[in-house]
Amino acid sequence: MAETLVFYKGYDNPQVLELKTGGVAQDLAAVSKVEVTFNGNTYDSDTYADAFDWTTDSMELVLRLGLIPGIEVTKDKKSEIVTYDPSNPNGFVWGRVLIIMDEVS
Repeated sequence: MAETLVFYKGYDNPQVLELKTGGVAQDLAAVSKVEVTFNGNTYDSDTYADAFDWTTDSMELVLRLGLIPGIEVTKDKKSEIVTYDPSNPNGFVWGRVLIIMDEVS
């Protein structure tokens, strides 16, 4: 996963992702939880439900990380996205992604 995701602290600004294996978008209907590791902190869909959506369209993961209270304004090229489902109860790591958390000045 070689993408750059830009979010703005305090704003919706969704980033829509298709998570793929072998070039094929995966259906996320069975996913029970999503985590994003950003700047050494882990944020998950259980704690920050408004920041994660894969139920509106199970073929897309929508992230609104700018809605997470207290998230730091910085960039992290080693951020990771992890999903949990019955086939992957210990989590499936989708790879590293560059996440930029910016703020409106």
